[in-house]
Amino acid sequence: MRIQSIRRAAVLFALLVPLLVWGTFAQQGQATFADSFHNTTLDGGHWKVGKLNAMGSVSPTSQGLQLTLSLRNVDNFFAETVWLTCRIRGDFSAEIGFKLLDWPANSGIGLGIGVRPKALPLGSTTLHGVTGKQRSTLAAIAELINLRRNQDSSQPGGGDFYLGEFNGNHTFLTPTGRRSGKLRIARVKDRFTAFYWDGKLWAPLGFWSETNKAGDEWLALQLWGFKSSPNIKIMLENFSITAAGLDCP
Repeated sequence: MRIQSIRRAAVLFALLVPLLVWGTFAQQGQATFADSFHNTTLDGGHWKVGKLNAMGSVSPTSQGLQLTLSLRNVDNFFAETVWLTCRIRGDFSAEIGFKLLDWPANSGIGLGIGVRPKALPLGSTTLHGVTGKQRSTLAAIAELINLRRNQDSSQPGGGDFYLGEFNGNHTFLTPTGRRSGKLRIARVKDRFTAFYWDGKLWAPLGFWSETNKAGDEWLALQLWGFKSSPNIKIMLENFSITAAGLDCP
């Protein structure tokens, strides 16, 4: 009965948060930006690519933005990051669709959409997803990760999971077997919430509140690996963000 109550509360929360977000936007006014990524060139006015210890590519195609990472036998976190060059002001909601083209099991790899303050210079910083050794202490990220066996004591068999990461700590792990889906990160006042699309609605992965944490943010899409992660290939599409303010170049 307790599990059912928690699930009902989660669904209610998932429906309530978008209403709060849109209510706030309605009061403050709103700005929007969208990019389907269905183009053979990347919009350099809105996106900047960065790498950290990474071998791979970011390739615009008519089917979406293809990100690849190659095997790196290094004892540290490595990532490929696509930064939105717009500064985000106030409440916001941002989402991205994904398809897993080459996503090996038990590999410790991850994909996320997230924000962090003071991320400049863009391209030289990362979000530091949950599989990295240096977790970002000011990032809020919605993630899909593939755990290695025995990487997490709660899931010794490994597998694919959705989760939220806030201020260097991650939420509960939600198992998934989907090869495509959507991730979302949102903020209302000082509360950040991570979501995944369950096929019918946005399901919350957890939230994080911090007093006075309502300043400007920078957003990134990130693919990462850690310690001998194999070759990875994904496709991103249909990005959108609605915010109280967007300061773009």
